[in-house]
Amino acid sequence: MKMRFTIIAISLFPIFVNAQTFQIDKPALPIDSLKKVLPLLHDSARVDCLNELARANMEVLEYMHSDSAILLARQAYADAYAINYIKGLGDACLRQGLYSQWYLWNSGEMEKYFREAIIWYEKISDHDGLGHAFYGMGAALLHKSFPDEAKKTLEQSVFHFRKTGNRIMLAELIDQFGYVYNDKGDFEKFFENIKQGLREKKRINDNRGMIWSFYRLAHIYQSVGDFETALDYFTIVSSKPAVSQYDGSPSGQWVTYFYTWKTMTLPSIISGAAYKCYLTMVRAWQDWENCFCCEKNMIQP
Repeated sequence: MKMRFTIIAISLFPIFVNAQTFQIDKPALPIDSLKKVLPLLHDSARVDCLNELARANMEVLEYMHSDSAILLARQAYADAYAINYIKGLGDACLRQGLYSQWYLWNSGEMEKYFREAIIWYEKISDHDGLGHAFYGMGAALLHKSFPDEAKKTLEQSVFHFRKTGNRIMLAELIDQFGYVYNDKGDFEKFFENIKQGLREKKRINDNRGMIWSFYRLAHIYQSVGDFETALDYFTIVSSKPAVSQYDGSPSGQWVTYFYTWKTMTLPSIISGAAYKCYLTMVRAWQDWENCFCCEKNMIQP
């Protein structure tokens, strides 16, 4: 059983570790509702629905839904191209860029799609779309270890989100600039940015965003060996509402709890605090019907 659980964790690890570009400024619409309305729509409204369906399927963070997500995004692109719907083209590229990040772990594909999204959004001065596209480009450049270029790109994201007054994404970008400093080897500024981002998210009551900042702080403390403080932050994360569009449901809670499991792979279980955190997660999982982790005593102390 120990080996089975380890394989599951390792195989899913790349998806969840990199889900930092989860669109936290608004939850996705329910998949079932979108499916019902799609056959009634035409032209640009149909493209918008396809793109929203792609996003909703992607944020479920399951391979079954990921296949649907990329097919929907490609269909949205084709339909938008056929009617010369510029915003629809930009949105479809944005979805494909995120798919390349979450599911393919391919920084080259990420950069390609985010760059194309920027081109489309610039044609119509869609500042919100440009904010998200430059945000994704910044993540792609960080993945390629180009922190200076990433910083300039994220600054463009800030510029466009300020145009739209998107306070939630502006707060999230404070965290992202922290990752720029981290890539440049300035750990202190990285730490300060994450704390500053958390303070701003608290000020504007951004609960979805706060989950990410608490999660990042937990990993910072774990990285320096302060497992007790890391455990405190992981506990906060596990007690917060889910971050997916299925807020409060087992599917949504799975997203939040699984991020915590990232640090609980066998090489990381090296202290009582870490093991206590692992047990907390197992107890939470045991409450979920049909969850593949719902077996007791998976790893013996």
